[in-house]
Amino acid sequence: MLEEQIKELKLQNFKIHEDPLNSNVIGAKAASELMWGVNSENE
Repeated sequence: MLEEQIKELKLQNFKIHEDPLNSNVIGAKAASELMWGVNSENE
């Protein structure tokens, strides 16, 4: 599960470098999704 999230974050990071204007939005979205995933797994 975690490996898939890491792959997804790397893919999103690649997209960020392709489109710097969206980097903040994508980065915040990825971070919030990752934290939500971690929090939901802990419950």
